[in-house]
Amino acid sequence: MTPLTATIAQIPMSPAIARYGSALLWLLAWVIAAVWTRRSRWSTDRWLDLALSLQTASVCVVITAQVTGAFEAMRWTLPWLPPLLFAIVKHRWAKVSPGELTTASDPPGSGVSWLALLAVSTVILTFGRLFPASLLGAVKVVSDAPIYHLYFAAKWWLAGSISWIPIPFGENAAPYFPANGDLWFTYLVGWTNDLTLAKVGQVPFWFFAGYLIVCLCRTLGASVSSGIIAASIWMTLSPLALFTFEANVDTIFAAWFLASVYFYVEYDLRRPRDTASDESGSQASSVVPIDTPAIGCFLLVQSLLAAGLAWGTKAPGLVFVPPWVAYVTIRELRQRRAGAVRSIPLQISAIWAVTVLPVAFWWVRNVLATGNPLYPLPVEFGGITLAEGWYGPDVMRLSPYYIPFQEWRAGADQLLAVTDPRVLPVVLIAMIWWGGRFMKPLSARDRWTGVLAIAGLCTIAAFWFLIPYRTQQRFFLHGLALFAPVTALCMDRFRAYKALGVTSLCLHAFTTQGWPFATMGNEPPWDFSPSIPNAVPALVPFADVLARLLMVDTKTIGLLLLTFGCIVCWRFRAVAKNRAGFFASALAVTGFALLLIGEQRGFERSGRGQRFPVFPDYERAWNAFESITKSSPKRVAYSGTNLAIYLMGPNLANWVEYVNVNDHGDFMPHDYHLALPPDNRRWTDPRPTWERLETDYDAWLKNLRSKGIELVVVARANPNEGQANPHDRQGFPIERSWMDAHPQQFRPVYGARENDREMRIYEVLK
Repeated sequence: MTPLTATIAQIPMSPAIARYGSALLWLLAWVIAAVWTRRSRWSTDRWLDLALSLQTASVCVVITAQVTGAFEAMRWTLPWLPPLLFAIVKHRWAKVSPGELTTASDPPGSGVSWLALLAVSTVILTFGRLFPASLLGAVKVVSDAPIYHLYFAAKWWLAGSISWIPIPFGENAAPYFPANGDLWFTYLVGWTNDLTLAKVGQVPFWFFAGYLIVCLCRTLGASVSSGIIAASIWMTLSPLALFTFEANVDTIFAAWFLASVYFYVEYDLRRPRDTASDESGSQASSVVPIDTPAIGCFLLVQSLLAAGLAWGTKAPGLVFVPPWVAYVTIRELRQRRAGAVRSIPLQISAIWAVTVLPVAFWWVRNVLATGNPLYPLPVEFGGITLAEGWYGPDVMRLSPYYIPFQEWRAGADQLLAVTDPRVLPVVLIAMIWWGGRFMKPLSARDRWTGVLAIAGLCTIAAFWFLIPYRTQQRFFLHGLALFAPVTALCMDRFRAYKALGVTSLCLHAFTTQGWPFATMGNEPPWDFSPSIPNAVPALVPFADVLARLLMVDTKTIGLLLLTFGCIVCWRFRAVAKNRAGFFASALAVTGFALLLIGEQRGFERSGRGQRFPVFPDYERAWNAFESITKSSPKRVAYSGTNLAIYLMGPNLANWVEYVNVNDHGDFMPHDYHLALPPDNRRWTDPRPTWERLETDYDAWLKNLRSKGIELVVVARANPNEGQANPHDRQGFPIERSWMDAHPQQFRPVYGARENDREMRIYEVLK
């Protein structure tokens, strides 16, 4: 918190006003930056100019968070430094005046059709169904969001630095993962000093990715309408849509990867061509706007930085990003082959240096702590261990997320479950059409359309061949977006195909994925593998929406008003003072307000889901914990649970941490690991518990007191998250036995009398 926001926080006012007043101050910095640079543009093309501005802003946020986090200066620099850096960069390098802006490069007949508006409505309806619950409700116990993404973000913001945070009862390798997405969440935590915005932190990137798909389709010759339909199909893929409204990082990764692809395609099409350097000739580039000479270099740099941001967002980026950058490198060397041979190493070094800039922070951090940039994966070559790690590929096969490579039936089920069996044929038709039409491309645009389609296929193949955790379908979602250009071009070529695409999209959004072949809960006839569920519910169930509308449900009325208002507003966007457009905007705002009001009333009626998620195992204990800490925030130690984020409280008032159970109070897992003899540094399952092999009650008590711990929360440990974690017959870790055996030092405040079999809370006596 800055000195100014800290002063404001001391003024008597409601928590909500204080929280969102602070957010307005953060927003004000960006407004000032936008006003200062309003006369500077990156490109004569409005579409590209907006994409570059948004991407530059995200680069500024992540880079400044890395630098200030390394120097423990986050809390007083993040409110103003990213917008300041953005304003300086844009003022320095954006040289196009507003009068030169144009959309002349749009293909003929590129107006938004009613089919495109219908496709957009599915996106808005999906947003309206999923956003309010995520914004107003507690973080749901879904995937990695509560285990480490939000936990790291909250802890980093409160500490003001990117510190090491152990999570021994969950994904214990997560502290060593690249975490650019978590830095974005950290930035959002700072806006309100809680998780309100961070919970929905992926949503802006969902819309950004959709916008980039439209831009990419448009650049490659498709109409805006067809690009919108193709983008809508990708945005409403069920796993993508559902995970977008949780604080995972897969949508963020996809957006940055697509930004890299889009900017490089724009860069490649804009550079001068001749028959000697480009076999496709120059006819494709003649319709691309000509900007200032600096735009070419800037586009290339932005593409490489976006690739680096994606690489530094999650561990699987190591599989998907380097092949793309390698392709860019080869392409650049081919374009510049007339230069001196001695300059080739310099060119390669420059490309990769720019790319790794946003990910190098995480590598350096790991190297300084462990000597291995990819820790905890061992780095081996020719049977020689170059850098130590926890386990090899053989142990990763023991993970519950592993599917054997030979299980091709599960792979087929994965693809059908992600794309929907009613949507996948639409894409396949476009691929077949492109295969016949573009085997010998006539232009650079045609060639790029083919390259991206092949890249999409390679992404799916890389997922299945190189990633052992093949149950995680979200890892290849970005590759499916690369089929959008060929799909959009096919829609422009065949009207019936465009109608088919929108029909399939509506069926996907409004009905159960197996319909009409199977009802919800039943497996469809194409079920290839029992390990992959195919009964996927609709994003916006038509029957449910209709039934709630007949009941005059506030949320449903708001949902329909929001959708109708947005569509009409878009339709009349060209006429700024049009009364219909103004009325539609008011209608959309009213609908959104009704959505939030209806969601809030739903939480109030049920009494569950807002402060803590609906999670029967821990709900009683969480509510008891809140009553204990509500009047006075506490310093809390936890054990056994991988959901420590909920112990921080809705306003992050409690300081929560894991405390080591031996005489190494400040050790991280890598410290325990590397202290072992070299021949004993490999674990036999995917969840090592190095830090819990040696236990010492006196040392643990000393650690608690040195850290000022007031409460200890201990939960029954899951043996799948570490075989050494459960200790007693009920599955609780050793901390519970210690506290029960020392009543003179620990007082039970919840769990024993309530007969809670999952969680206990103890007070540390002074």
